[in-house]
Amino acid sequence: MSLDGQLGAFLERLPISSRAAARAETAHRGQTREVDGAPFMLHPYEVAMLLHVTGYGDAVLAVGLLHDVVENSAATLDDVRDAFGPQIAADVAALTEDEAIADYDERKAALRRAAEASREEVLAVFAADKVVKARELRLAAAGDRLSAREVACKRAHYEASLELLDRRLPDHPLTEALRFELAAQLVTPALAWLRPATAAPVSVT
Repeated sequence: MSLDGQLGAFLERLPISSRAAARAETAHRGQTREVDGAPFMLHPYEVAMLLHVTGYGDAVLAVGLLHDVVENSAATLDDVRDAFGPQIAADVAALTEDEAIADYDERKAALRRAAEASREEVLAVFAADKVVKARELRLAAAGDRLSAREVACKRAHYEASLELLDRRLPDHPLTEALRFELAAQLVTPALAWLRPATAAPVSVT
């Protein structure tokens, strides 16, 4: 079920998510995360765990586990539809970037529009993904794995994502978790340059 038999233990009584985890493990086999070199599959497991502890059910966790398979593997939406049905396939589609859009900012803006137009459960997966990605950005900064331009572009996308979540999911635990992660970046020494020059020092006492 999981990378070492334990990461996916929380899926034990969730049949759809267990199948999704197995499918995602196959799709992402051999892939690693840019930020720390860990197996890529750690990312969808983290997204699914956030959804699980926030109270979402089996099908939503399955979307969280599958949200990158079309974008980052040879799997297609037809594959997802055949294995998990039209609703999960539609949800994954809403979370999949349009690779035909070459410009990074335009591609991310299109993704945000698709997510914002989707149902609440899809937005929750979107939010969980951004929480994990914002956390990964701190790891990347600490390991000096990204250029300053890459960091700034990613953070701008996460800030814009928070704005849409404030519109669609105000006061939601995952919206607040993303707000926290973005604030935490500003007290991370390697990312302190992100803080506006006019901003007061951030206290963490």
